[in-house]
Amino acid sequence: MWRCMFVICFAYPVYAQTIFPDVPPRHWAQTSVEEISKLGLLVGFPDGNFHGDETLTRYQLAMILARVLDLMDAK
Repeated sequence: MWRCMFVICFAYPVYAQTIFPDVPPRHWAQTSVEEISKLGLLVGFPDGNFHGDETLTRYQLAMILARVLDLMDAK
């Protein structure tokens, strides 16, 4: 029993959940999504997911660009 618990605890950081549950660990864009999320440039949808396979609308792009400009002004 202890052997199983040790393996699970030891393996957990390798398979840790990303910021958005629908962005798979080790996805080629995972690091970028997390970095710009932490900066507040991207926020998830109301369901808490990223929906990375969906098309970006012009409204969404405008929101992201406005956040980038705000971040640049703050620095």
